[in-house]
Amino acid sequence: MNVLITGISRGLGRALAKHYADRGDRVLGLSRTAPTQLHESVLWRKIDVTDDCNSNLSDLLTAVDHLDLLINNAGCGSSGNHLEQVDPSELTRQLSLHCIGALRVTQAAVPKLQQSDNPKVINVTSRLGSVNRHLNGEFSGTGFSYPYRIAKAAQNMLTLCMQGDPSLEGLVIASLQPGLLRTDSGSADAWMDADQGARSFIHKVDEISSNGAYHILDEDASF
Repeated sequence: MNVLITGISRGLGRALAKHYADRGDRVLGLSRTAPTQLHESVLWRKIDVTDDCNSNLSDLLTAVDHLDLLINNAGCGSSGNHLEQVDPSELTRQLSLHCIGALRVTQAAVPKLQQSDNPKVINVTSRLGSVNRHLNGEFSGTGFSYPYRIAKAAQNMLTLCMQGDPSLEGLVIASLQPGLLRTDSGSADAWMDADQGARSFIHKVDEISSNGAYHILDEDASF
């Protein structure tokens, strides 16, 4: 299987690249900074998804004749937990990274995905992007930033738009919440390390056979 993963410099992205490579899949990876301890078979390129990176992505994708799986994982946390603390430029940056970046990469990858017998696009989402869970008051009074939550909600809408796009017929498109990971941008209640999260994530990706939104740790919808 040929796999493209964004944001592989650390955390979940690096762990995903390692596990897919360990099981013999062909892994292409990109990130803004060079990964450390990367599996030797992974083909990595320095690409920032917040830039106009279509030509660089196209060059990377020439390494494979088709693409079976795209995982839009690139992302990071943000500041601005109260309205007066929110920097509009930080909100713009978060939207560019989590939503527009995923859009850019998917657009570049679609021609290769359409050459696969079983193509999948997985957007790495977060419980914090769930409008329903916010309406239920789950995060009231918590220290989570405006920009990150808004950007993840926008990314969830991107997933839904792509699921309903007839030009993408034949592609399985879903969002997955990787669980509460102890990473640089993880929340205070995180309990899984990136390696545990990657193993669970890959198992769930393997199970997906049709469009839909999925949540790894419980039955709550991600949206």
